[in-house]
Amino acid sequence: MSDKWEIYHAEIEGQTAFIYFDDGISGEIEQLDLPHLLKLQLAFHAPAGNGMAGEDELVALSAIEEEVASWAADTGAAYVGRVTVDGCRTYICYTAYDEEDAAAFAEHLSMQSGYEIGMKLQEESAKQTYWEALYPDPGERPQTSDMKVIKQLEAYNDNLNSPRRIDHFAYFDSRQQIEMFASWARRNGYLIDQMTTPNTEISQHMLVFHHDCRPLPEEISPFTLSVAANANRLGGEYAGWTTTAQAR
Repeated sequence: MSDKWEIYHAEIEGQTAFIYFDDGISGEIEQLDLPHLLKLQLAFHAPAGNGMAGEDELVALSAIEEEVASWAADTGAAYVGRVTVDGCRTYICYTAYDEEDAAAFAEHLSMQSGYEIGMKLQEESAKQTYWEALYPDPGERPQTSDMKVIKQLEAYNDNLNSPRRIDHFAYFDSRQQIEMFASWARRNGYLIDQMTTPNTEISQHMLVFHHDCRPLPEEISPFTLSVAANANRLGGEYAGWTTTAQAR
């Protein structure tokens, strides 16, 4: 278990899912001698309308996750992420445990937490669940940056439902690239604020542009995914967005 974890959201069978995963372990996960995939699943007692956990359950769920991470560290297993969708949460681990030992841990977790914990153990030496269910593809990667900004806003008790100006930043190697991207941005409703040429402080052409929306994951991410894809298509790089916190 590394100290580099990321979170993003995706759609699973028509439902919004939030995926929290160990990004730092990606370079070594296939070398881990842990042949079994262990999934531990629970249903929320009182899920919110969007299928996520309600505030009353956050403390209990945090304690469960700490217990799973502690168990993994103590037994040489690897806790690699969780998927939250449609009122359920699944913790994903790799372990050398057999069926009996895994069932005993799930029962212990159930008794300690007050949640009914379902358990599924199967052989998976190639670690494909990590790559297919947790690890984002290149097109989804900008969402991890979105979630970092949103978490910062939440720390300021931000009213995420309040529309506001969102400032975006992108970098390009040539004047032609930045002008082509700026043209695309204008056609898609963005307003151009600044177009900077390389100087002693910035080695590339920089474009600053903005639009208005609510900084909710499901609302901001379609914009950032589109911006990142088109910047990459033209040989540039999307560097993310900022906004001003608006307290509740």
